[in-house]
Amino acid sequence: MIKRSFFALSRPRLTYDRLEPNPESPRTIAVPDILTLLLPEPIDDTRQALIRKGNAVKKAQKLSLYKDSTAYAISPVSGTIKSVDIFADGFNTIRTCITIEKDSDPEPEPAPLDISEDLSFAAGYM
Repeated sequence: MIKRSFFALSRPRLTYDRLEPNPESPRTIAVPDILTLLLPEPIDDTRQALIRKGNAVKKAQKLSLYKDSTAYAISPVSGTIKSVDIFADGFNTIRTCITIEKDSDPEPEPAPLDISEDLSFAAGYM
């Protein structure tokens, strides 16, 4: 918060908390065996969904609920979708909850991308 004198006789100053002298180093947190992702789009029973219970998911795969959806989630692990259900948060916003069970096999390193400067290439990553 900037403190300023009422009469403007002193210069404004900015107060802040100082950092600790020896901060802790960051820790790596392992991904759990069962992972839950939230999509900010409700389920519509009248439309055909792209993701269903039992579908296989790859690491870094974009998960959209419908073909024309703009909302998506990116899977951080390879595995199998165990459930697709609705979720109501504290503000009564209806979302879609996707539960993924992680594969027990170690994940292979992804192949390097062949990047091109075409607009069609970039459209697949939006």
